[in-house]
Amino acid sequence: MAVNFLNDISKYEFSGFPIGFSRNNPIPLDKTEVWLSFEELQTYAREGATAYVGQKLTHVDVENKTATVYVVANEDGDLMPVGSPTEGDEVSISLNDGVLSLKDFGKFFYRYIAAVGEEGQDGYVAAHYERTEVSTEHPWVAGLEPKVTEVDGVLTLGWYEPNPTTLEGLGSQVTATQEAVENLETDVGELEEEVLQVADDVKEIQDVLNDTIDADGQTVEGLKTRVDNLETDVTNLETALEDVYTKKEVNDLVSSVFHFKGAVATYEELPLLAEVGDVYQVGKKEYAWNGTEWFELGDMVSLDGYATTDYADQAAANAASGVQANVDTLSQTVSDVQEDVAQNATDIGDINTTLNEHQTALDDLATLPEDFEALSEQVG
Repeated sequence: MAVNFLNDISKYEFSGFPIGFSRNNPIPLDKTEVWLSFEELQTYAREGATAYVGQKLTHVDVENKTATVYVVANEDGDLMPVGSPTEGDEVSISLNDGVLSLKDFGKFFYRYIAAVGEEGQDGYVAAHYERTEVSTEHPWVAGLEPKVTEVDGVLTLGWYEPNPTTLEGLGSQVTATQEAVENLETDVGELEEEVLQVADDVKEIQDVLNDTIDADGQTVEGLKTRVDNLETDVTNLETALEDVYTKKEVNDLVSSVFHFKGAVATYEELPLLAEVGDVYQVGKKEYAWNGTEWFELGDMVSLDGYATTDYADQAAANAASGVQANVDTLSQTVSDVQEDVAQNATDIGDINTTLNEHQTALDDLATLPEDFEALSEQVG
């Protein structure tokens, strides 16, 4: 086993040399200093009579062209590479893949618990730190400080929540608040840019809805003006339709055309009742029944020039079909415009909602100076 000469250094004698050694060949002064076989190096460290704790031994790997220096770490002859990373204690420090880090970083922190009750009274619990797992109830918070604290008799390194009852803790809170203010100021700048962008979007929508002036100074009609014009056109068309005969009205007109029924010798021989438009020849005069009485038409007239019922029905149907086609086209156009207006109204509503959210965020920021001033007074 390796000798720990420091346990009884008095029994070892050391000689002093008034001059230094100068090697005149490429070999170590101590033949045990360099080893080609790592197994033999380990055997020497554990069993060599001249091996001692703290001795530096070098293993040369000829094949891989490397040289690693080891130090005998203890009396058992365990070897530790010189320059190797420190091992973690798995209490405060962890070593993972050669990287040292605080143990459970991002998973646990020490939350400050204020004192409960009065000291010396029943139920009193002194202020202390409590190891807390990061969760929804206790999220990872800003302003935590890495420091060493004695917990259950063991010095532990970890992230600790500042104690708000001390000047140091208040200072930490002020620093954290200042950082929060700076971050919020950055957010406000971004929000202002977003508000400007939203304002531009609103302006574009307003330009679409309202009349605008183009680069040539010409007025460009907006959707509202177009809808108003279409509504006026529809109203005018409806008014025009009121002056168009319906099929029944045309039939009544056609049915009211004079119909020659025959001839009688005297006026007294005319029928007491007849159909509207019935015509009788009395001598050289003609009389027509108007629904209540016979009235004199004059001399006999020819009815060849009057339209027939079929011709009048077809003409009325053609006119009604053309008018209905125009009404359908205008109705579809009005419907399309109304859908566009409704969509634009929805977009404006969404923009107003976003503006309200931004305004709420700005209102929240307005209280930060008061909070900062309160903390500053506590520190003062």
